[in-house]
Amino acid sequence: MFWGDFHLYLAIQYFAGGVRGSPAAEGESPGQRPSHPAQSHGAEVYPAEVYRKLLGCSCPNLPNIFEVAERNGENLVLEEFVEGDTLDFLLREALFSPEETRKIVMQLCRALWILHDLGAVHRDVKPDNVILREDEAVLIDFDAARVYKAEQEADTQILGTTGFAAPEQYGMSQSDSRADIYSVGVLMNVMLTGEHPSRRLAPGHLDRVVEHCTRVNPAKRYKNVLRLMEAL
Repeated sequence: MFWGDFHLYLAIQYFAGGVRGSPAAEGESPGQRPSHPAQSHGAEVYPAEVYRKLLGCSCPNLPNIFEVAERNGENLVLEEFVEGDTLDFLLREALFSPEETRKIVMQLCRALWILHDLGAVHRDVKPDNVILREDEAVLIDFDAARVYKAEQEADTQILGTTGFAAPEQYGMSQSDSRADIYSVGVLMNVMLTGEHPSRRLAPGHLDRVVEHCTRVNPAKRYKNVLRLMEAL
């Protein structure tokens, strides 16, 4: 299916509370795989709410969301097909230089700034969910994302990826934008060393940035992604 300059796709795939487009319908690009999010078990449905907030948002570091429809309690998302290689795929061949890492993370911070400004938290920033489209990094897959709710003490669903998820995502408290900052810190370290910061910390100036991002107490991390960008 074609719409303007964008290559769109509509393959039915269940996710928490509905269905979404999947790149499997068009054949996987190198390093690009369909997501396998958790099913809903009667808990709060996060993805549809976040996808709706992204409708109309224009950012080179986020996929375009064209339509979100709901029928009989299921959701269907029509979004831009992002063609490129994931960081996970590229890291199988080589690590990134500090300069490359800084550039990519700055672009991810721009994507997260928009997401956080909408009141949403991605909660699954990791190499599989970042696609390099030519010279732009694109943050994808909002199936674990949620909208922050000030009245809640903790997330109603425990979602995320072990090693990249912040401690509060395991029920310690409600996750907010600082949970994404934690994940970005782990991502930076993996890009530079191939390892989690608990095993080996990146050398040079960026080690201080990684350490600040990945502090256990959210209050001791960077306050927001703008502060992280300044540190970079």
